[in-house]
Amino acid sequence: MTAPLRLDGQSLTLDALVAAARRPGPVALAPDAWTRIDAGRAVVDAMVADGVPAYGITTGVGSQKDFAVGADALADFNRRLITAHATRAPGPDAPAELVRAACILQLNLFATGRSGVRRMLVEALLDRVLHTAAVRFQSSTATSSSSLSSSSTAEDAARQQPTVNGDVSTLLWW
Repeated sequence: MTAPLRLDGQSLTLDALVAAARRPGPVALAPDAWTRIDAGRAVVDAMVADGVPAYGITTGVGSQKDFAVGADALADFNRRLITAHATRAPGPDAPAELVRAACILQLNLFATGRSGVRRMLVEALLDRVLHTAAVRFQSSTATSSSSLSSSSTAEDAARQQPTVNGDVSTLLWW
């Protein structure tokens, strides 16, 4: 059995990423990555609980950045933010290995703990990678790991495609 590609947010090489994308095998997050993810999420939860203004978390984005988003409105705000920023350009689906590479790269970025995402998002994305149930993504849509538009497009597509266990509700960034 092949040893899993262990993602820790620091040591993923381009060669390892390409190999994992081309020859699907086990992928895992390092135990300390889970600790960082939980710590990063705790920071977000504290900001929400304390009402600290945080761009895109407790405030709107863009021209709405000066408007507070209450804790009771966050779930709806996230859904609307994702829907509003998701862009779909017609075209063929991206090759599975490209989508797998993008998902592994996103998981590695989450492993740094700096994103503040919920553990359930990381688990759901890891589930997709492990079961090759990657999100279908149109190749004509722009992608980058830091773009609100591309992240929203991927999230919106993921919400429309159940995970292996049939869940579509867990994939919210915040």
